[in-house]
Amino acid sequence: ILLSVATRRRAQLLGRAVGRRLIPASPQVTRFWAALARRADEPRHARDPDDPTPTTLVLGWREGAAAVTVDLESARATLLHGPRAGEALAAALTSLACAPWSEEVEVVVAGAPEWVDALDDPRFDGEPGAAAALARLARLSAERRLALREHDLTAARADRDAAGSWRPAVFVFAHPLTPVQLDAVADALALGETGVSVLALARADAHIEARRVRVEEDTAFLEETEFAPQLLSAPATHALLALLTTTGRTDTEPAPWWRQGADLPPNVLHLPPAEARHHEESPTPARPGALGHPRVLLLGPVELLAGGAPPSRAAGQCLEYCAWLLAHPGATSTTMVRELLVAEGTRRSNMSRLRAWLGADGDGLPYLPDAYNGRIALDPRVTSDWEDLQLLVNGGVNLAPDAALRQALALVRGEPLGDVAFQWHWAEQLRVDMVGTVVDAACALADRAIARGDHTVALWAAGRGLVAAPSDDHLTVRRVDALMVAGRRDEARQLVVTLNRELRAAGRDLPPDLARRVHIALHSAQPGEDGLSSAGAGSR
Repeated sequence: ILLSVATRRRAQLLGRAVGRRLIPASPQVTRFWAALARRADEPRHARDPDDPTPTTLVLGWREGAAAVTVDLESARATLLHGPRAGEALAAALTSLACAPWSEEVEVVVAGAPEWVDALDDPRFDGEPGAAAALARLARLSAERRLALREHDLTAARADRDAAGSWRPAVFVFAHPLTPVQLDAVADALALGETGVSVLALARADAHIEARRVRVEEDTAFLEETEFAPQLLSAPATHALLALLTTTGRTDTEPAPWWRQGADLPPNVLHLPPAEARHHEESPTPARPGALGHPRVLLLGPVELLAGGAPPSRAAGQCLEYCAWLLAHPGATSTTMVRELLVAEGTRRSNMSRLRAWLGADGDGLPYLPDAYNGRIALDPRVTSDWEDLQLLVNGGVNLAPDAALRQALALVRGEPLGDVAFQWHWAEQLRVDMVGTVVDAACALADRAIARGDHTVALWAAGRGLVAAPSDDHLTVRRVDALMVAGRRDEARQLVVTLNRELRAAGRDLPPDLARRVHIALHSAQPGEDGLSSAGAGSR
């Protein structure tokens, strides 16, 4: 437990913003945390199990400190009953969440949302009640049975690219199951070894085939083996969940050691953000309306518009995975680990988070299906603004109609990939392709508008391109040209002065064709004229 809590706390610290402080733990949580630390420092007499499987549970210990265990996957169904069975189930959930050998297990908890909320672990998912969980159990068992075909579970897991889809899945039922519900469990598990197992509370006379654990007040029995049970009492469960919640929350508060804006001395002026360059010609387009299928925004700060809730942790990595999968449909997990430079365990956790974030369609089909064949692919209905732009200019930017170019440029919200461009090393080519396409589209539309004397469209097009590539010479020169067409000669000349300074500071020259274009534009107006003729503006 302490290792899990320490890991969560470190993630909190890494996610803290400057000037913010983690929400302090309550005195009760602090005391429980200290008690756990003291308990961990005590000499241990009990032994961990030898060579445990991912679904091994330590139920307790016999005399001599030998662990009494049950392998949930091998048992298929494990039923707990007796006056303290609920406390044994709480201990089992804690083990599945914190035991290092269980880090690959996916857990579905029925009827105990407090565990799922407190853990905030992508491996743990919840169902409101037994009925929904039983339906999910039957569906998952059937899906895996069909996917296995003539193969067995061991062979499926031996495939490195497909193994992630065959991880052990444990369904935990927090309330006693009725005889009818037990029949549903038996029906689902009768499909054979699919890596799906059940841990449930039940009555002593449960009639299905299962491993049975009887938990009395002071002792317990696994079949006929007596042992001292591992239990988590109700108060301890409450304290543990509070500790997990505290170390999992992502909200913060103003730090007392940081002077906030309202606390600045009266002789210090807090300046507002500077206005965006060319704001009058490059308004930010409205955000998409009501969500349909998931959509990734890459032409600016990266965002994912999806029906699920964003994860509280690793959201940036989930975004990266989603963008990578869009660019590499049908890739394997091995390729993904190699290209993204991540550990397999990290990849699996973040894929689970991404799957929940993307959600499912109206028929319950996930937008990130399990890769039973080893090939990972998003649902084809998951799209991006970059794909939309490519479709609009399909066949060539220079041949696309003006309306298509305007629609394409309206998709631009900022520099492609925004602040993550330097982090996504695999996406450098994608980034330069996006920038190049946007710049060329802006230049094409601006040139057409300048040729017909339409300075409004020309300035808008150049402005949209400069949003994606703020220092692009081609766009700056076209902006100079458009300002001259508009009769705004002073602004055009000042922009040329600024451009020359930037070129000198960078130690580079303006390409000859652009330098010639600037010269023609600046000398195309006669002294005293208020504007430029269409013919003069169009002669290049």
